[in-house]
Amino acid sequence: MPQSRNRQKHHTHQQAHHQQHSAVQSHPVPYKKNKTSWFFAIFVGIIGAVVAFFLYKMNWISAVSGAVIGGIFGYLIGNFISKASKTR
Repeated sequence: MPQSRNRQKHHTHQQAHHQQHSAVQSHPVPYKKNKTSWFFAIFVGIIGAVVAFFLYKMNWISAVSGAVIGGIFGYLIGNFISKASKTR
């Protein structure tokens, strides 16, 4: 005697409820931080602080301003490099 075919039952209302419930509980994907720009900001900031410190005869204000200016330029350079690498 042939066996009856067993089909999977369709439960669209339960599947929709399950997907809606899981979407609320799931965590959003975190934004990937741009590590290249922060690396260059810190690296160029330290170099800027050292150069400004010795260039202006060991003045601490010039070292801090050199670190800030170097950090800004380093961040911009890092962003440029990361955008250029993403386009390839």
